[in-house]
Amino acid sequence: MNNVRDVDFSNIRVAEILAEAEAQDIDWLPAHRDRILERAANPRAMTGFCLPWPKTHDKLRLRSGELSLWGGPNAHNKTTMVSQVGLHIAKSAKVGFASLEMELEDTSVLLASLAAGTPNPARQWVNDFITWSGNRISIYDRLDSVKPEVALACVYHMAANLGCEFIVLDSMMMCSVCDDYERERKFISSLAAIAKLQKTHIALVHHMRKPQGRDESYVPNKFDFLGSSHITNLAMTVFICWHDKAKAEEREMSLLSGEQIDDERPDQLLIVAKQRHGKFEGRINLWQHESRQFTSNSARRAQHIDIHSDLNLEAAS
Repeated sequence: MNNVRDVDFSNIRVAEILAEAEAQDIDWLPAHRDRILERAANPRAMTGFCLPWPKTHDKLRLRSGELSLWGGPNAHNKTTMVSQVGLHIAKSAKVGFASLEMELEDTSVLLASLAAGTPNPARQWVNDFITWSGNRISIYDRLDSVKPEVALACVYHMAANLGCEFIVLDSMMMCSVCDDYERERKFISSLAAIAKLQKTHIALVHHMRKPQGRDESYVPNKFDFLGSSHITNLAMTVFICWHDKAKAEEREMSLLSGEQIDDERPDQLLIVAKQRHGKFEGRINLWQHESRQFTSNSARRAQHIDIHSDLNLEAAS
């Protein structure tokens, strides 16, 4: 089963599961002797899923058992960014998308376009992409706000029953917790606990405050997320997406006028605002291809997923 549409989430009692797991985690220190000695002999290495851009591979990873937070102002490409990351991971692991702000069809066409590296992939290519995504990409078909227990059950089901190793929840605003800081804290804590228990990585998308008295040129920081500080405190890694809208307008005008602009200035920033188990924090410069895919430099060479080779290998095996 590659979807969660027909699952009765009321039967998935996430709070009870997490409470039972938490009780089992308590023991005397000598019970963990082998784990501790192994870590002492082999310090924490850089492990986890790479981002799509090779220049980031020695800077950070998305690790199993952790929660990451992805934020940005409205229309600054949060969903596109995390979709490209999830698609990249789907080449080697099962991925789940709970995109509560987009219709299933729109999410799927975006993924197909990103995978093709073209803004308008042919119908046959999209059809082949759907086939390729079988047993790779699971999608929750829901466009609406949900109760927090439903969102948690969905994420738990994707991890525990579908085997998803990377799960996108987009967004927290649609999970009915943002009106109460304590509900918000419990929700984030539960997501982090599910990630740890199921050894998956959960990417939570969240909105940021509209800066008072500032325009679109303002680059936000981790203190600009809506809600309490618990959100950023409980996430292991915090990303901020910022789109240079002024440059986008300049580039659009230059295409009409033929005038040159400074294209070494990035179209998009992916800011690592926090990384608990890594040294790198700072800006990753990206440029956007017409397929909406983000690339490493101003040449804007889109990456293409060779889905047909994968399908041929699967057919032969």
